Amino acid sequence: MKVRMERICYSYGAKAALTEVTASVPSGSLTGIIGPNGSGKSTLLRILGHVVRPASGRVLYDGADISSMPPMGRARLIGAVLQDPGAQFAFTVGDVVEMGRFPYNGLLGRSGRRDTEAVCDAMRMAGVRDLKGRQITALSSGERQRVFIARALAQEPKVMLLDEPTSHLDISYQLEIMEILKGLASSGTTVIIVMHDLNLAGLYCDRLIALKEGRVVSEGLPDDVLTADNILEIYGVRAVVKNNPETSRPGIVMLTPSSKP
Repeated sequence: MKVRMERICYSYGAKAALTEVTASVPSGSLTGIIGPNGSGKSTLLRILGHVVRPASGRVLYDGADISSMPPMGRARLIGAVLQDPGAQFAFTVGDVVEMGRFPYNGLLGRSGRRDTEAVCDAMRMAGVRDLKGRQITALSSGERQRVFIARALAQEPKVMLLDEPTSHLDISYQLEIMEILKGLASSGTTVIIVMHDLNLAGLYCDRLIALKEGRVVSEGLPDDVLTADNILEIYGVRAVVKNNPETSRPGIVMLTPSSKP
């Protein structure tokens, strides 16, 4: 499913968070949104998920305005993992993942065979099957993150939105999660992910959207976006960018002020 952002503007009071953001996400791609803190990444993701509405502009899913869709239709279309809200209630991991089937069953609906299969598949993919009976309040932040990813996977969405899903995870789980998301994109799910790790973005993403101060600075293939000039402009940091000979993907080495390329 193709996602299109057209002239998105949003403000927090008098402070502009997003200004005239226009960008496209191809169907079945893994697209990363990058940029420094305060650049509007998370705000843009929340607008894509219709958590907040833009002051102006619109978001189109295969040409249909998201604001005109019924809530249950949006819930079946979009799976979202926003920044970890913590856990307020002592649900088990199995209960939390089963909540991902709400768009199909409603509040009081009964789970059927397909629901059970979707939940089991989601827990397996996110690596939380062994946590099924544990209370989510007893988990680490990294474990909770994987549970929330499993819940979104259980929705079987056409579009997945994730805000820093690899935060709080060790390196092996970071790579596992990125492999899961890459596999979803390869199977046709459109995946949009806010990222801070530029090397992970370069290694896994098909496309990147780079924001600075609420505006799109660069958009395109990782090789085109992750250049030394762009990194300096966006982050104010000097870097050396070289293609990894094993992956043919861009790899980035940040330089200290006293370093020389």
